[in-house]
Amino acid sequence: MDRQRPAGIPHYHPMEKRMAHTRIRTFNTKETYPEQKLDNDLCQAVVARGTMIFLRGQCPQDLDSAKTIDSHDPVEQTHKVMQNIRQLVQESGGQMEHVTKLVVYLTDVRHREAVYRTMGEYIKGVFRFAPGSSSWRWHGRNGLWRLMRRPSFRTDSFSKRSAGIYRPTHAADRKRYPAVLTKGVPMTFSIVARCEQTGQFGVAISSSSPAVASRCAWARAGIGAVATQNVTNPALGPRMLDELAKGASAEDAVTSAQQSDDFPNYRQLLAVDAHGGTAIHSGRNALGTWTSAVGHQCVAAGNLLANDSVPKVMIDSFEATSGTLGDRLIAALRAAVNAGGEAGPVRSAGLLIADKQIWPYAELRIDWLDDGCPIAAVARAWDIYKLQARDYVTRALNPLAAPSYGVPGDE
Repeated sequence: MDRQRPAGIPHYHPMEKRMAHTRIRTFNTKETYPEQKLDNDLCQAVVARGTMIFLRGQCPQDLDSAKTIDSHDPVEQTHKVMQNIRQLVQESGGQMEHVTKLVVYLTDVRHREAVYRTMGEYIKGVFRFAPGSSSWRWHGRNGLWRLMRRPSFRTDSFSKRSAGIYRPTHAADRKRYPAVLTKGVPMTFSIVARCEQTGQFGVAISSSSPAVASRCAWARAGIGAVATQNVTNPALGPRMLDELAKGASAEDAVTSAQQSDDFPNYRQLLAVDAHGGTAIHSGRNALGTWTSAVGHQCVAAGNLLANDSVPKVMIDSFEATSGTLGDRLIAALRAAVNAGGEAGPVRSAGLLIADKQIWPYAELRIDWLDDGCPIAAVARAWDIYKLQARDYVTRALNPLAAPSYGVPGDE
């Protein structure tokens, strides 16, 4: 007796059902993977016995041109993979509601929420079973997605690391998919604050991406401090400060920045105003584990965090620490690291403080550090600089009153 077919799956001759399957979008690996020197005939999908559809591994590529989309964003890549799957299912005579099995393998669990949220847009109402006949894996210079052929075979050339990142084991794959496999993706945590005693504003920030403070930290004397992060648009920093300068509250400044941006769902924005008011915006497409916390005249936030307690720990440490604004901001960064910080190693960090002048009272940065902790390096720089910070202001305003520090030639 024939197995019942879902609506839309074509009927085939009984002999064809027993002896052959229908191949969809056939190709040869000489054209698609020339660097591997292979000569295998493959296809994108197989309709087996007229009742089952099997899909080949999918990358975020156009099925016709084989060109990879120009994006490293997991949400955009997930959209493309799901669109390919839907197209292949339909070309095979089926519909997405026919999907019965699906497994997602993520080498970086920090993307889980964003990926599953995007997937859900394509399989709403499809009560699929997992695990199943398809599996997805992050990898690649040009693509984070790949839909593996069958998880039961596991003939792929990737080996898993404890850090959750996949490294290629075959030489050809190491050449094709280089450093992105080992370096992970950018992650950031920060705190912006106002000192109630001095009126100073400050930002402390750290990330796995280079020169994070140069792009994300902004402060203006007497006006406020802001941070823009997570798929950063640096233009939003000055935009928020300009709004604060007009008398807008932190909340209004953040709202204005959102409305001025074409992609607000990808941003995290933090602000503190001249009255100590705070605001935070985290777009729905923020990466990985993202969250925020608000304290007295301070706010902290992060994305791709090791755990969701990090911003709260930063606020608690800031409020519990005595001393200068710089001391308290550094303490918050250190607390973040002790609480787990990011899900990967941080490479850059910065401290920015605005006081009464139009120039920064302090702007200390480590833009990249291969070994060691950039937060510790910034903390050491602050320990040295804070003893002279007032004197540098004096030198600018009245050189005759500035002390000498024994610099050769300035005895």
